[in-house]
Amino acid sequence: MRKIIDRKTAYRAVLLLVALVTVLSIWPARLWTEVMDTSAGGDRIEEDKLVNFENFYSQKFVARYDRLSSVDIYISKMEKGRYIDVTVCDIGGRELIKTLVDTGDKELPGYVRATLEYNVEVGEEYILYVRGCRSKFDINLETVPENPEYVGSLYEHSAYSEGSGITEIPGMHIAAGYNYRIPISKKISLAIIAVIAAITAFLYGLIGLYFAKRPGRNGLITVEKCVKCVANPIAAVIYPALMIMVFPLKVFDVRAADIIFYEIGLIVAAGITFYAINHKAVKSELGISFIDGIASGDRVRYFLVMLSMAMGIWYSCACMNDDYDTFRHLSERKMAISFIVMMLLTFTAKEAFNVLNIVWLVVSGIGGVYYYNRNLFPESEADFTEKNTAIKYAVIIFMLSGLVAINLIKLLAGYINEKLNKNIRVNEERASVSRFGVFVYVFFVVLIVMRNGSWWGVALAATFSCLYLRGLVWKGRKDWLSILAGGLMLNFGISFVYCLMYRCFAGYVSGRYGFLFHTQTVTAEYLTVMGAVSAVLLAVKIVALPKDSGAKELIKTAWKELILFGVISVYAIFTVSRTAYISLFICAFCVLMSYKKRFGKILIAMIVSVVVCFSPVFTLQRIIPAMVGNPVLMANDDTDPFVRGGAAWGSTNYMCVERFVNLFAGKILGLDMGTYDYPHDVYNYDLETGKPLLDEYGDPIDETVEENESFGMTAPNADNMLASTQFTDAEAMMLLTAADGVENEAEEIEAEEGESEGESTLLDKLDSISNNRITIYRTYLKEMNLTGHTDQPILPDGMAAYHAHNTYLQVAYDSGVPAGIMFVVFVFGSIFVGFNYFKKNKDKQPLALIPFVIAIGFMVAGISESVFEFSYPMTPALMLSIFPLMQNNK
Repeated sequence: MRKIIDRKTAYRAVLLLVALVTVLSIWPARLWTEVMDTSAGGDRIEEDKLVNFENFYSQKFVARYDRLSSVDIYISKMEKGRYIDVTVCDIGGRELIKTLVDTGDKELPGYVRATLEYNVEVGEEYILYVRGCRSKFDINLETVPENPEYVGSLYEHSAYSEGSGITEIPGMHIAAGYNYRIPISKKISLAIIAVIAAITAFLYGLIGLYFAKRPGRNGLITVEKCVKCVANPIAAVIYPALMIMVFPLKVFDVRAADIIFYEIGLIVAAGITFYAINHKAVKSELGISFIDGIASGDRVRYFLVMLSMAMGIWYSCACMNDDYDTFRHLSERKMAISFIVMMLLTFTAKEAFNVLNIVWLVVSGIGGVYYYNRNLFPESEADFTEKNTAIKYAVIIFMLSGLVAINLIKLLAGYINEKLNKNIRVNEERASVSRFGVFVYVFFVVLIVMRNGSWWGVALAATFSCLYLRGLVWKGRKDWLSILAGGLMLNFGISFVYCLMYRCFAGYVSGRYGFLFHTQTVTAEYLTVMGAVSAVLLAVKIVALPKDSGAKELIKTAWKELILFGVISVYAIFTVSRTAYISLFICAFCVLMSYKKRFGKILIAMIVSVVVCFSPVFTLQRIIPAMVGNPVLMANDDTDPFVRGGAAWGSTNYMCVERFVNLFAGKILGLDMGTYDYPHDVYNYDLETGKPLLDEYGDPIDETVEENESFGMTAPNADNMLASTQFTDAEAMMLLTAADGVENEAEEIEAEEGESEGESTLLDKLDSISNNRITIYRTYLKEMNLTGHTDQPILPDGMAAYHAHNTYLQVAYDSGVPAGIMFVVFVFGSIFVGFNYFKKNKDKQPLALIPFVIAIGFMVAGISESVFEFSYPMTPALMLSIFPLMQNNK
């Protein structure tokens, strides 16, 4: 950043960068799109078909392209009400995306557009539902042309039909157009790229001509100043534009509280951005940043090690979201490849490039190709592409791991040769295995021997044993904790950008933000590790300052760490997970107690960082994914269908201030904050009283009916009343099930009290509070033995347990009680040895506390969840953190 260049070079570099980004956005990113209107064909029949509460239609269709932009439905007249419900479902009937279209300003008869912007799979069959929403209207049908490719059967759903109430209408389909968003054509793309290239070449020459005629203006400039000159105008355009969209345009919400909150969030975010762009770099006194204190010749290599580590953790996270073993195997193997590459990057040039390695790559490559071709799955096999890819990854792992094995064998042979020749010398570059390290290797052997058909223990032991052994001779081990902190924070940075782009902040169904994951519990585990590391980074920066330093010096020195800790903590708050809160609190408390002399200053800095970061993170996470309009949803994601597309920027089903306050107060504080009710079909309700103005048929409600409708809750029906009042079908059924469960539970309790009063025990109450964990623990404890199990136990309700919700019970159950005892010793040994390592090395290694706090987070999270497995994010984080504990350095 401090490199000096002349202005001509700077201007040309910026020009070329802008041109390159623009071209890449056209291809291969293909962000420039157009909408293609398609129709199933046929002739429209001038015969009205009634749609109301009791009668609606469903149309099967096949996706032509991969993004369904909108659907145009012909409405001949709107008799009552003003909304139509358009829903797209998969072939199994699961709602994928839903929208309510207001026809109040539409010209009828005519086509009414329902904007969806939803990603579909080309060639897959979907179902389009057209239903009323407190309305009554007429649609038209079209004849089906010969050999139709993209439309299927049409069904009428009527309460008056015999049997199931569903009648197929042969030879017809709904008069509708299906509009797809597709990238611009290759011809247009090439034309635009050619124009960009011509303009760039012209401006490039013009810049040279300008400075040739005015050489006095071609002064010197640093790269840092050049970046500032480019970044400041970009930020100055983006933030005011977003603020205007929030107000007065009210694109994202119309409620005053949310508008004010979003504006505050954008102002704070803008302040942080401009400070990040324009601040003057301050070199840390102790050299504890990712760059300072590291030799310039090692920085590129260390960054690549960090990147490999970050990608290994990324694939570990991906593995947690995979529902099928085939996809899990892919993620696990990519994770293993990343960690092997990380080890290979520690090789010296001589170790990497030699005859033996070249011979191995050639031989293993030939053998790998032969093995791959002999074991390919045919196209008739289910998931054949993924299974063949898994074989390819296995071949890559075999080839790369061979290089690591060759290196370790050569090192071992050299060591034995020294011993046999009694050539014992003090080698400053070699470390020895610590006592804790010996125990860990024995624990690895136990995991392998007692694996009971599971291979993750073998993968774990092999991967990290090789890393630890390689670390004994690697010169860069002295910087390992800086590399570890950099790798973990790089992973969080990548994850943060990804979630900011593709993981929408939905208010329903659960409203608890999952970050990268489909469950908030795994999110809590991941953020515990990241929060623990960021807390150490922040604390060390504060401790490094003189005692009389003020807030100004702290911000100058530790602004990145303040923001990092604040952002991670805010995402932990978004999970509304007690596991996240408790684990992160304990990790932060351990950091505070480790630096008791600066307890108050560190605590204040942590609190301020969270408070400052809350509104900007909330605001950006709410509006950016909605604007990108390409949400990534997990297979079992409970995100509401109203916000699953890219068109509903202002939907009240996204998270908002009131919804989050209600959720937090109810889940964490146990308070009743009332109901949250902001309908999409606003003209169907009296916004002051919240009561409907129209009944299910679109008729005005008299006082008697309106009064009756204000009580109770009914099951979701075809009219989607609940969806229009902010309850999705899924949430409504959850609430109804919960209500039924409470009633049934009450009846069972009364019956039990009739038989025997006072049988309710403390364990039963704890079981209810802990989501039946006590019952699960009892089941696992009853099945414990010395050798372990292959399958999970059967719970009292007859279902097989997924896992123990306690990592100590899980290991003891899977691998036997002796292995479970060794695991407990391993975890608490990591804590004890990690703390001793901190006490001995805190003066010369500022980040020495990291192994201790990660082990603390692992220990706490493991009490309520199963967190120990090769592909679980907390496990590789823990195994990477104990790297310095495995060796004695001379």
